[in-house]
Amino acid sequence: MLYSTINKLKEENFGRFFEVGSTARGEENPKDYDVIIVPTLKNKEKWSNVLKLLSQFKMNGKKIDAQIIPLFNPDNINVNKIYDKYYLSNNKMCKKQTSFINEKQIAKGVDKIPYMKKEL
Repeated sequence: MLYSTINKLKEENFGRFFEVGSTARGEENPKDYDVIIVPTLKNKEKWSNVLKLLSQFKMNGKKIDAQIIPLFNPDNINVNKIYDKYYLSNNKMCKKQTSFINEKQIAKGVDKIPYMKKEL
C-alpha cells in the first residue's frame, strides 16, 4: 500500500522519494522506515498533507519516518551540509535546520558508514 501511494504521488509530480538509513543499508531490526522526499512542488500545505498521509503506513511493522528535504541532492550527498528538514510532530508539520547526520548518529558511528539510498 505504501508503494502504491508513493507511485501515485510520483505520477502527480509531487517529487522524488528515497528509502534511506538503516533499512536502505539492510540492517536487521531497524526502529523505523526512513524516507526522504525531495519535492517538486513548493506548496507547504501539500507537503504537510503528504507527511500525514505517509505517517499512516507501516513497513514490515515499522512506522514510516518521512522527511521533506527540499535541497537534498541524491547525486551529490554532502553529510556536513545544513539542510532544512520538514517532518511531522504531533500531526503538525515542523521545520528544523540540521546537518544530514546529527550528533546522536555521529556518536553511534553512523558517519563512518557509507550513506545508502534507494529511490522508491
